[in-house]
Amino acid sequence: MNLKKIKFCPVCGAKLISTQTKATDLSRPTCSHCQFVFYQNPTPTVIGIIKKNSQLLLIKRNHSPYRNFWSLPGGFVELTQNLELALQAELQEELQATIKSTTYFGSYVSQYKLQGIVEAIVATAFEVKLTNYDFKLNNEIIAADFFALDKLPKLAPFLDVQAIIKQLKKPL
Repeated sequence: MNLKKIKFCPVCGAKLISTQTKATDLSRPTCSHCQFVFYQNPTPTVIGIIKKNSQLLLIKRNHSPYRNFWSLPGGFVELTQNLELALQAELQEELQATIKSTTYFGSYVSQYKLQGIVEAIVATAFEVKLTNYDFKLNNEIIAADFFALDKLPKLAPFLDVQAIIKQLKKPL
């Protein structure tokens, strides 16, 4: 995985070198001076799975990456948020929607690529019921619409979104 390249120790400023741990066989940047190990942990994101009359809500992205592609609504978890607060904030921000209830759907390892930087993420998806479905879009979204699972438009190639759609299409 081609992740952000961290070159210097955040503790002492010395150069980081790559070392391999025996327990996980992962290569980790380690300080050549103070031995600080820089763990490249994934960034958490949330995704809302919103259905109405057996159709799935998709949003059309207005910004990079994947401008003009369709995706599921969601976003990054901020420092002061848990997963549920982050999901509520994202749906409120993007759609002016209020959550009535959520049910855990699954978690997915993925990547977010922007301007040559690859961010490792863990996306947590929730099935969401809303208080109403009259959306007011912000500038991040060009459109929001419901689609039948067998007639989806061109989706952004996010690994987590692809995995969720595949799981949703599986027969019960």
